[in-house]
Amino acid sequence: MIAVVIILIIILGSFFLSGSDGGIPASTANREKLTGTGGFDNECVVDSLGWLNNDQKAAKDLKTFYELTGVQPYVVFNSYDESLKTDKQKDKFADKWYENNIDNENTFVFMYFGTEHEGEGDPGYMCYVMGNRVDSVMDSEAVEIFWAYMDKNWYDDALTENQVIVNTFNDTAERIMTKSKTGADVLIWLIIAVIIIGGLLLIFRLRKQRRQHEAEKAKETEQILNTPLEASRDELLDKYSDPSEKNKNQ
Repeated sequence: MIAVVIILIIILGSFFLSGSDGGIPASTANREKLTGTGGFDNECVVDSLGWLNNDQKAAKDLKTFYELTGVQPYVVFNSYDESLKTDKQKDKFADKWYENNIDNENTFVFMYFGTEHEGEGDPGYMCYVMGNRVDSVMDSEAVEIFWAYMDKNWYDDALTENQVIVNTFNDTAERIMTKSKTGADVLIWLIIAVIIIGGLLLIFRLRKQRRQHEAEKAKETEQILNTPLEASRDELLDKYSDPSEKNKNQ
């Protein structure tokens, strides 16, 4: 029975930890979907590099991110620009691009800067810009999750260029809008499981003891019923006719 308890605890622990993907941070916050953001912008992909094989399909597939978070996603791929030499310059470019092209505060822009020899080595610089309303959803933890998915998908040769971007956004949305099970959550459920299983074991033991007691009582009753009355009478006569027994009763 103890082995069964251990197995159940292991199963419960595995179940509650199963929501944690390898290398992807847990989502520990309860986030609320943005409301009052207007409709989804279908023109949310700008690909100057020609990196994506179907801009319209990518834009359509990104709607899942919007539906889950209320945040408008935007993807911008910039061709190599030799005037943008530092990461700081590229960050400023991204901020200015948002200011000039986005007229709301509920958009999250992922921006990629192409390299001089795109596709021949390390990927270009990546950054993000978001409106003032977005940080209630895309907080620091959510952004960390976004980059973890991007890193995971970027180097997955089984994914197309479109899937790298769409999967990163949509997987992020699904994860950040559902609170992950933490170690404390698992511990609480394991304690509850131990209490419940311990209670069941106690009930099982008490029932077993009661059945044993009832069986012993039934056996004793059966012995009494199966003992002839004459035998009982003879035993009493022998007892009181025994001189030693008689002396004890005087």
